[in-house]
Amino acid sequence: MTKKLSEDHKRKISESLRGRKLSPPSEEHRRKLSEAHKGKVLSEEHKKKLSESHKGQVPWNKGISTPKQSEESNRKRSEALKGRPGHPISEEHKRKLLAANKGKKLSQESIKKRTKSRNGYRHSPETIEKIRQSNLGQKRPIGPIKVPTKQQKAGYYGIPTVYSGVYFRSKTEAMCARALDFHEICWIYEPERFYLSEIDETYVPDFYLPEFDIWIEVKWYGNEPSLYKSYAFRRTGKNLTIVNRKNIDYVYRIYGILKNE
Repeated sequence: MTKKLSEDHKRKISESLRGRKLSPPSEEHRRKLSEAHKGKVLSEEHKKKLSESHKGQVPWNKGISTPKQSEESNRKRSEALKGRPGHPISEEHKRKLLAANKGKKLSQESIKKRTKSRNGYRHSPETIEKIRQSNLGQKRPIGPIKVPTKQQKAGYYGIPTVYSGVYFRSKTEAMCARALDFHEICWIYEPERFYLSEIDETYVPDFYLPEFDIWIEVKWYGNEPSLYKSYAFRRTGKNLTIVNRKNIDYVYRIYGILKNE
């Protein structure tokens, strides 16, 4: 039976060890400590006492840099974790995240990092097939969600339109999606925002066709001044096609697609 130390004894031991530099624990010692504390849950009071007792102490691992992992080590770790179920986020957690991020705008630095991390990202064949199957065989009515203004009627601005449950910024974009569905081409609307360092601006193409790795920009006419972003996006090496209203009307007329079907 382990003898319980008195408070006076603990105080004397603490005073005798004060100021002494302790050596870092060995790997064997760490393993034993880990096994001994495995599954134990510390109380809030215990955590508070530990925090107060560690104030002013220099961590044993301070200044020790973690060696950079090799590509082989990263690959093995990735293969070992493949197939393991992750921790699902609860609905309450999702709601809190949504409320915390509401109204926040990403900085230019964050946009650059996100764009760089997604460069070269492609959907898997299984994901492409799922998107295709979900888009096929559905009756997708086209209709404006509000009365167009005088400027929109004159063609200066697009008429916001909902098609297949997707909010489009203009009716021309919705008609383009309808034409793609008619030919059973899988499409994704505005999937990604790119940072164009040449003009120091961001750009969001209208459509991405994952099966062909093609981006599509839809314009009312093909010579708007706003196309400077599209041309800058092309110069980055991306395959971008610019489609105007005349092209879409031609497809509708040739294949007999009803605009309000």
